[in-house]
Amino acid sequence: MKEIITRIDLHTLKNETHARAGENLNAIFVKHNPQALGIKPLYELYRSALNKELEAFDLISRNDLAAKIADQDHARSAIFRGFISSVRIAKTHFDHRHREAAHLLYDILKRHENEEKMTFDSEVAANDSLGHVLQQSAASQAIAQLGMGGWHGKLTQENTTFAALIAERNSEIVEKIALQVRASRAATDRYYSAIVNQMENLWMVGITSSIAFIKELNATIEQIRHAIVQEAGKQRAIISL
Repeated sequence: MKEIITRIDLHTLKNETHARAGENLNAIFVKHNPQALGIKPLYELYRSALNKELEAFDLISRNDLAAKIADQDHARSAIFRGFISSVRIAKTHFDHRHREAAHLLYDILKRHENEEKMTFDSEVAANDSLGHVLQQSAASQAIAQLGMGGWHGKLTQENTTFAALIAERNSEIVEKIALQVRASRAATDRYYSAIVNQMENLWMVGITSSIAFIKELNATIEQIRHAIVQEAGKQRAIISL
């Protein structure tokens, strides 16, 4: 299917930027009337998820430790995703030694990829397990072969900082708030993607011709993508230090 609405990877955004992006996208849906757009049932699910995200973000912004934990959880996740993406690309390298190293390292990272439903204590344990595996000779040699010591070092640093914050927390409420932000963000993104898919399906069969809506949505998405590029640039600058 031809892409009518610009795609965007919202999960890379920091919590504050993600919440603001959700509000901006929602304003466009409201302006153009979800009922008229043919997306009302999905929009109601999106609006509900966004409300929960904004409520959780408000709670987190008023709890300093919860905010630090949520931000650090996002930071370490972003580094992990960047690390595994770089390894995935290396799997197509022309040098067979690079390819072999990349396949070995990719398999290790994939086994530690799914942390969405983990408690933070379980996540710390999983991070420790990954750190131990990456220090073993085969993985260590693969990292050296691929020249990814910077990624490994930064991931270790972010995991260590995350573990220290988890050890510092003194209430289950802190963890519940941060987990609520994570879950509500994922739901918001899921329903937004469903809305985009439905809008494009309606467009392709000629049921809707909301050119003004799509133009305004794409313009807003470009602004959000700029924010993503800025945040990614700051993260790369940190890694290079």
